[in-house]
Amino acid sequence: MKRNHLTLWPALGKRYRHIPILIFSLFFASFGFAQTALQVAGTVKDSKGNPLPGVSIKVRNTSFGTTTDDRGEYKLTVPSKESVIVFSSVGFLEHSQAVGTNQLVNVTMADKPNDLNEVIVIGYGQTQKKRDVGGAISSVNSKQIQERQPVNLFDALQGQAAGVLVMNDNGEPGAQGSIQIRGANTFTSEGNTPLYVVDGVITDNAAAINPNDIERIEVLKDAASASIYGARSAAGVILITTKKGREGKAKLDVQYSKIYGWLAHKIQVANASELRYYRKQQNGNLSGNNGSLTDSLNPAFNTDNDLQELLLGNTGKRDDIKMSVSGGQKGLTYYGSLNYINDQGIALNTWYKSLQSRINTEFQASPRFKYSNNLSFYWSFGNFTSINNSLRPVFDRPSYLRVYNPDGSLTSYLASKRNPVANALMEDNTRETLKAQMNNQIDFQIVKDLKFTASFNAQLTSFEGFYFQPRFLDDNGNENFGRNDMNRLFSWLLQGFLNYNKRIGDHNITGLLGAEKDRVKDDQTHLEGKNFIVETAHYVRGAFMDNLTRQTMSGSAVSTASAFARGGYSFKEKYILQATYRRDASSRFGPDNAIGNFFSGSAAWRFTDESFMQWMRGVVNDGKLRFSWGQTGNDRVGNYDYLQLINQANTSYAGIPGASLSNNFGNPALGWEATEQKNAGMDLSFLNGRISLAADYYIKTTHDLLYSKPLPGQTGFATTKVNIGTIETRGVELQLNSTLYSSKSFTWNLSGNIAFERGKISSLAGGQPFIVGKWFVEEGGKIGNFYGWKRLGIYPTDAHNAYE
Repeated sequence: MKRNHLTLWPALGKRYRHIPILIFSLFFASFGFAQTALQVAGTVKDSKGNPLPGVSIKVRNTSFGTTTDDRGEYKLTVPSKESVIVFSSVGFLEHSQAVGTNQLVNVTMADKPNDLNEVIVIGYGQTQKKRDVGGAISSVNSKQIQERQPVNLFDALQGQAAGVLVMNDNGEPGAQGSIQIRGANTFTSEGNTPLYVVDGVITDNAAAINPNDIERIEVLKDAASASIYGARSAAGVILITTKKGREGKAKLDVQYSKIYGWLAHKIQVANASELRYYRKQQNGNLSGNNGSLTDSLNPAFNTDNDLQELLLGNTGKRDDIKMSVSGGQKGLTYYGSLNYINDQGIALNTWYKSLQSRINTEFQASPRFKYSNNLSFYWSFGNFTSINNSLRPVFDRPSYLRVYNPDGSLTSYLASKRNPVANALMEDNTRETLKAQMNNQIDFQIVKDLKFTASFNAQLTSFEGFYFQPRFLDDNGNENFGRNDMNRLFSWLLQGFLNYNKRIGDHNITGLLGAEKDRVKDDQTHLEGKNFIVETAHYVRGAFMDNLTRQTMSGSAVSTASAFARGGYSFKEKYILQATYRRDASSRFGPDNAIGNFFSGSAAWRFTDESFMQWMRGVVNDGKLRFSWGQTGNDRVGNYDYLQLINQANTSYAGIPGASLSNNFGNPALGWEATEQKNAGMDLSFLNGRISLAADYYIKTTHDLLYSKPLPGQTGFATTKVNIGTIETRGVELQLNSTLYSSKSFTWNLSGNIAFERGKISSLAGGQPFIVGKWFVEEGGKIGNFYGWKRLGIYPTDAHNAYE
């Protein structure tokens, strides 16, 4: 029997004859992949050997990927031995690993530099990792400052640190701000102003610094951190480190910003019609014209001026140009900057110009010896509004009084009221300031763990203020008036200190020992005159001085000598201790009270490093408790308040100059104002540094408050400086920082802080309350209580007015 064979190809047709070839190719491709694919497994840990869950694992340039489990373990199939695995996790540096022939790939992830590893400055050449700090210190770095594009230091710091109240300015061109740390310490504004330390140089004001020059800012809030600065640190300390050059090619940065400003809102005032009606009510003649100042033929009484718009309705414009250049070579680096500001205020004829420059150089002469030099220059010049002559008349001058005459010329006094527009345009109220500062520093590495630092700083400040009012603005139109104020301040500071840093196994020991001396001399001149012949020249000279007792010249000086020491110890960065001692001698106090001693100490415990706390490592990767106690001082009183001063030539008899006692009665028993502060805090870091929380509770007590006590007029004296009482402030601070998303091209950070503080006056000498200006001071009362009348209501009828 003949067997017939059936073939498929003709049935499938020529169109599908390539299918067997395709199936054959796919079979061998799959077989080839099975031959080269690898199964890889391993464990991912952090730098301390703890397993890391949730680590993202991907094969570069493919879609293959997985994540680690709760034990930090993973399994992954990779296409070939040439594959590269990429490990990434928030809080850690990205890690890449070639597979090769390895089927077991274990990885240790390196910590990404974050707030915990950030190195902060704690004063006198010492630094510390933020995670090892035992006191209450807030830090702001250059990146945070740059993101805000600040105009001044106060812009850079505002809202960045819990418990730090920053009032930016009063809206005046070139106006400076104010900073208060953890509430009020005393009754005077000077005593509530923090101490500024710029590159190790102590100063009472850092408003002139260019924010683009700042590398970082540390705010020492508690006494344990600030007490190293002793007698001037009661209100806290702000450490500012400026930028330095780096080796490499020169880097040039230029920045220009244009800022506009407007009056936020106006104060509601009566218009011309409302004011006329009010005058009629005052005169009891609602139907007549008596007292309404109306005259259809007199243009002086037929206007309705918006004086707020005329004086304050301008658009404020500020041009801010910043430029810096930095670079260097091996052993020599430099940084230089220039900042120019042209500020036109919203108030009529107000303006301010300033120029600031800085040059920082460092010369590493040898591996052990380094020389640093800082030079800074500041100039400002501006014209400012007069509160009494320009701003106050805006609200007390009737709006129906004309500002301009029909011919377009300005009016002067009308109905005994100044013309605020005329005063703003014609008054000269200028201020010019010049500052120059030089700081030289040498660092010598004696041995590996011991370094000696010496520095000398000198600063010269010159101020000139000119005020001139022409005859046109005089109430009678026949007298002009001028005033010249000149001030020259020269200060120097000499420092020398040793820093020791030694690590022995798990033990780390640090030490600081030093001394410093400073002196400040201040000379002031005040001249007044009138009846200037030429009104374009405003210098007060001999014959213009009609009242010689108003011409004054004065000078004063203050010196401080200090010795200080600080010691620190840590074990495995788990148990951290620090102690500080400072001894200050000030010429502002008498021989019996000239010396003040200030002690402090802090302790910190990193509880997350304990073996019994490992259960929380999956959520809290770093936790620390902090405790501190310390003493700080305040010497901001007059330079000679402990002495009875004599004024010469303020009085005369029969043309012969005489002398008289100062109206301030000297108090030889005057002593230091001391602040004691206790602080308890906790720092937590979650999700590998993605979220961090800092919480602090403090009790701050100021003893022996300095106060100018009024004296009865019968004594012949006005005031005397005394130590009068105690203030206690309690507060809570919370600061939260988080990274919601982070990639190479985009980062989203969210941070916030809040602080609560309550201060009260615990005791007063003799228990007697008193009034300081508008403030009412009494035992148990709050700082800042107003003194004034209480509004009980409005009498509905005249019959209810028992006092009429």
